[in-house]
Amino acid sequence: MMRRDLFKASMVTGAAALLSKPSLDTKYDDIPPEVIALGKKSILDGFGLALAGSLAESGPISRSTSRVWVFAKGNPRSSGHL
Repeated sequence: MMRRDLFKASMVTGAAALLSKPSLDTKYDDIPPEVIALGKKSILDGFGLALAGSLAESGPISRSTSRVWVFAKGNPRSSGHL
């Protein structure tokens, strides 16, 4: 089943349908090479930041602070799984 068919078969309506349809209709060949290169660079940059952040001394501090903020907002997902 093609993506377009999945879109039609789904219960997606309203704003979600309007926003997702152009993405479903876009083919890889329609994307300019500069945009693909920038996307790849951004993904690699994200991996590098995640790796560096996992080794930084501030990592545990950031995680515990995030838990406090989530808990303070009354979020039921505040079980510490951040």
